[in-house]
Amino acid sequence: MSTVHDALQALTDLTPGRQQILSDVVAGLSRTPRQLPSKYFYDARGSRLFEQITQTPEYYPTRTELALLKRVLPDIARSVGPRLHVVELGSGSGRKTALLLAALHDPVAYTPIEISRAALLSSIDHLAPALPEVEMLPVCADFTRPVAVPMPEREPARRLLFFPGSTLGNFEGEDAVALLRAMRQTMGRDGLALVGIDLHKDPALIEAAYNDAQGVTAAFTLNLLARLNREIGSDFDLDGFHHRACYSTARLRIETDLVSRWAQDMHLDGRTFHFAADEPIRVEYSHKYTDDSFEALLQHAGLQVTQRWNADSPAYGLRLLRACAVDQHHVIGAGIGAQLGEHLGFGVVVVVLDGDAGDLAERLGQRLGLVLVGGDRLGDDRDFLDALGLELSGGVDEPLHLGGLLLLAQRGGLELAVDPLLGGGLVGVGRL
Repeated sequence: MSTVHDALQALTDLTPGRQQILSDVVAGLSRTPRQLPSKYFYDARGSRLFEQITQTPEYYPTRTELALLKRVLPDIARSVGPRLHVVELGSGSGRKTALLLAALHDPVAYTPIEISRAALLSSIDHLAPALPEVEMLPVCADFTRPVAVPMPEREPARRLLFFPGSTLGNFEGEDAVALLRAMRQTMGRDGLALVGIDLHKDPALIEAAYNDAQGVTAAFTLNLLARLNREIGSDFDLDGFHHRACYSTARLRIETDLVSRWAQDMHLDGRTFHFAADEPIRVEYSHKYTDDSFEALLQHAGLQVTQRWNADSPAYGLRLLRACAVDQHHVIGAGIGAQLGEHLGFGVVVVVLDGDAGDLAERLGQRLGLVLVGGDRLGDDRDFLDALGLELSGGVDEPLHLGGLLLLAQRGGLELAVDPLLGGGLVGVGRL
């Protein structure tokens, strides 16, 4: 039996500290155009304001997703099977989670990964007494960074990642793909993910959801500046910025800004940031999807949809995802690899292999006419590189710590590409 006390004892606290927040803010404000990370919306007041947003008449996503979830939960439970370890990215209030866990057959454990300690503790305080047979293993952390998932006492059949609220829509293309790849790795070979996505619809309906008449969303957005003033010592003038949220039909996304009302300076950690009148700070994206755009995103991450459930009015979807099988025609990561190859003028396919690469790498290589380099770390392949007389460019000893498609090496007709974002075993291929 799991109690609130047990859950608090098991809490893993990786809350971002002042230095991390400061570093992220300085980096964002040094860009053109300026940006601030939306993940820092959620201090205690921000979490409360967001819950108020979900109750406004204009904000349809939460109530639509809740109604859809209630309607299709029996089908979801049949599709995912028993004895799950449910891992939720961003727990929020826990209302949807309570419904999901109650509908599942013999869930083993629940791990919410939530950046807001206040929201996390509130969720656990609500869920633990209602679900005493489910082991609670909370983690206070930024789920956009790699997080080790605690192991439950009882062995689960598989993991189910739960990512509701269309939170994925807050991430731009490359960041969304990176997050989905990390989710794929966390799911494991047989795992699944249940993801909520807001679907494209009447732009006026979407725009109203982010500009409620009561001004709760505006207060939520401006609270970000209040938090930064309090926690890292910035001196934003809270009266000097206003909330603006507009829907881009070309990009299928809400673009939320804090706009400077007049020319002004902000000081932080010995730096001065000047803002011109009407200059925006981009604080959030909220992407909307079509089936085609969502599945294109998944393809780059090595994931595919196995089940779809839709609400029609307003349009909203739940999607059950699993990892693509490596024997499919597009092998995992091929979309990213093909784009890289086209850009650089050579043919390349990048593949993810979990665990030992060995036989599978060799067989894939024979089928594709490629030499595939396997191993959980690039260092495992140095003998292979030495045998071919290859040297990695840039003199980087730990290339897997770099972000993006970074390292290329070329020698004697072999092209080697390394994709450190993909995770898993295989990191490179070359066409002879």
